[in-house]
Amino acid sequence: MTRCIPGQGIIPQRSSMTIFQQRVMDEKAKLDLRIRRLSQLIRSPRFTSQPEDEQARIRKQYGIMVQYSAILKARIFHFVA
Repeated sequence: MTRCIPGQGIIPQRSSMTIFQQRVMDEKAKLDLRIRRLSQLIRSPRFTSQPEDEQARIRKQYGIMVQYSAILKARIFHFVA
């Protein structure tokens, strides 16, 4: 069984997933929360008070986290394919 979540597409219901698939779903949820928090930091005055090289590292980390989330999203999509 599947369900559709706006912005995330079709995902399987938890009851029909394997333990491995549930772990991937949980990992993506935690990662997306960390991405939102890091995004909030980047938009804050605290971020602009950091040295430029540290700002660059944080932006790079953010970009890689977003890419990782997209990979997990693709994997989850294929759970139902």
